[in-house]
Amino acid sequence: MKLKILSIVFIFALFACPMGSFAQYRLADYEGIWRWTSGSGDTLLLGLKQIPVQGKLTGFHAFSQRGVVLDNSIPGTPNRTFDSATIYAHIIDPAAGQLQYVIQDHLRNSIYIGKIDLLTNNRDKAIFYTTKTERSHLFYDPNIPLSAGRTFPDNLVLVRIE
Repeated sequence: MKLKILSIVFIFALFACPMGSFAQYRLADYEGIWRWTSGSGDTLLLGLKQIPVQGKLTGFHAFSQRGVVLDNSIPGTPNRTFDSATIYAHIIDPAAGQLQYVIQDHLRNSIYIGKIDLLTNNRDKAIFYTTKTERSHLFYDPNIPLSAGRTFPDNLVLVRIE
């Protein structure tokens, strides 16, 4: 009798859980060009690629506000404002599809730490949000005049375009 009950519970649990919950996300699931666009023409682009052997991603970003480029580190594009990678990331929860990132905001001399969560029903969409902000100038030179805030927005739904 106990075996029958356990079998029924196991079968119920197996079919009650969505199949996506057993998926293991890989770095390749995050690679590519991701874009967010607002209704007013603001655009954030993130380009992510794997670092061979290290199990991490690196990348570049660009943000334009109403068509004006404010921050751009993407190689081979016009109006570059920085010449090296600005994003470093690694998977923190392969079952949940969570990637932790560190991104540099050169205009504000800030570093943002956050997460990119892939949507379980569509791996070409993800939520991009910040969990912590560091303003490095506060520790080295509090007299540097930087405006408050951030260059690009937060809590965005990104769409993979490549």
